[in-house]
Formats: sequence, C-alpha cells, structure tokens
Amino acid sequence: MKKLSKILLIPVAIIAIMAIVRCDKDDVTSQEPQQYHLTIDNILEEFPKDLYENSSRIVFKNETGGTRVLSILPEHALQNKSYGGRDYTVDALNYRLVEENDDSYIIQVTVRAQYRYEFADINSNHIEYNFNPIESIDVTIAGLTSPGIDNINFVRISRIGTEVLTIDNFSEELALNGKEFNGVYYSWVFPSSTAFSSIYYNPEFGVIGFQDENDVLYVFDSIE
Repeated sequence: MKKLSKILLIPVAIIAIMAIVRCDKDDVTSQEPQQYHLTIDNILEEFPKDLYENSSRIVFKNETGGTRVLSILPEHALQNKSYGGRDYTVDALNYRLVEENDDSYIIQVTVRAQYRYEFADINSNHIEYNFNPIESIDVTIAGLTSPGIDNINFVRISRIGTEVLTIDNFSEELALNGKEFNGVYYSWVFPSSTAFSSIYYNPEFGVIGFQDENDVLYVFDSIE
C-alpha cells in the first residue's frame, strides 16, 4: 500500500511542478514592456481622407479667373516615436500639394498623433503627470522663393479623444473671393516676400484657399 501511495503521488508532483513553471512563465510575460500604438481615428473626422486618396489634383482660382493647379502626392508611413520615456508607433498620413515640374511642396497636410503630458499633481516629494494622446492635422504652407523653409505659416487642428482643442483662428462661415465655406480654420497672416501670407482649411474639402507671395488669394474651385 505504501508503494502504491508513492506511485500515485508522482503525477501529482509533476502537475505541481508544471504549474509552478507556468506561473513563472506568466510572470515573465507580464513584465515585458507594453507596446503603445496611437490611432488617428478621431481627427479623421476633421479631414476629407477619401477626397484626397481618390483624387490627383486640386484646382484653385483667383478673383480674375487665373488658376493654380496643385497635384496631390500622398506619403503614408508607420512612424516610431518616443516621448517622456514612452516608445510608441503611429500611422501618419502626409500629403504634399505641388505644382507641375516643381518637387518642392507649396502646401503640406499631415495627419498624425503624438503623446504629450500634462501635470496632474505637484508636491514636495514628486511630480505626477498624465500622458495624453493628441491627434492633430497640420497644414503647412511654404515659401516659393525659399522652398527649404517650412512651417512659415500653418493651421493646426488638435483633438484629445473627441474633444477639439481651442482654436482662435476659426470661423463658422467665411467668404473667399465671394465663395462661401463652412467651418473654416485659417492661419495667422505673416506677409513676407518669401512666404504665402495665409492659408484656409475646412474638413469638407481640406485646403480651400491660400494667398501667394504676391498676396493674391486663390480659392478652391474643383478637384480632379
């Protein structure tokens, strides 16, 4: 009987050892660094992605009927980023609007997300802060005579979740060369001999207007 008891205890011991090994394995897995990936789902509500993906050119006209035709060049990529000690990835959308036979962009639209943090609590012992994933659309317009200079003029639309951050340069309705647009974001005006002086954007059509280096206003006419 004693020999039989010893034989019966062998499977029990094996099962116990396997359970310990499994627990150790689970502990190791749980200690692996968490992978973060930010999405741009919310901010896409402010961007006409289908329009830009399924079109090749945008036609702009000035008040005398003169046109400037900008080709849409998409550039999409998975980006690796780091902020505040946190590594993450994000699917970024980038569109360059260029004139024919000119590689330098006139307008660039970038849809992306990134981490930023805000202080949650500060005391004598430590600082606590919260990470916030901020999704944004940056519309940048560059200078014609200095194509290497960017971020001269830009519009930025940002969201934390579904909340749109405060934008000073926003108009519910705006007429550009007599054409009415709704929900228009626009840049500060910085007149310069090397830069376009302003840019206009709305979620329905994307870039709807810009003033060139001669302060001539070109307005969205059609998309091809």
